[in-house]
Amino acid sequence: MSDAESPSDAESDGPPSIRASISIRNFSGSPNEITRILGVEPSRSGTAGELRRNVRGRLTSEVLERSYWSLDSSMPPRSTLAQHIDDLLAQVRPITLAFSQLPPGTTVTLFSTIIPNGKIPTLSIHREAMRSLVEIGADVDILFISVVDAPEG
Repeated sequence: MSDAESPSDAESDGPPSIRASISIRNFSGSPNEITRILGVEPSRSGTAGELRRNVRGRLTSEVLERSYWSLDSSMPPRSTLAQHIDDLLAQVRPITLAFSQLPPGTTVTLFSTIIPNGKIPTLSIHREAMRSLVEIGADVDILFISVVDAPEG
């Protein structure tokens, strides 16, 4: 996932760090059209040709190849994957039917970035959450970023 937190942002000795978002891609035009259809402001969005922003809102040197619209979990990074998913689904539950109005070919993905920090987190998605993700047509994409210190010497 290109919007992932970089390994240098992670704490190497803390609990696992998890971020999650619902991302909408593969649409032509402006992310404002997605906002109009869903009736919800995104946490982040971008138009093809613009410079990409990282999860902290800082501009990077990467140019967006395609437009995107993204809604972030409001849970802290130390929350479980299930808590992030529950938070996101609570945000989109009132607009579930609007997802069917997205332009043809648009993709909806639940993205999660996990930095284990030396501890493997328990990853689970409740059956009801999976059912809700299916209702909005979402795929699930989980990225693990392993931060390993280089040996000294």
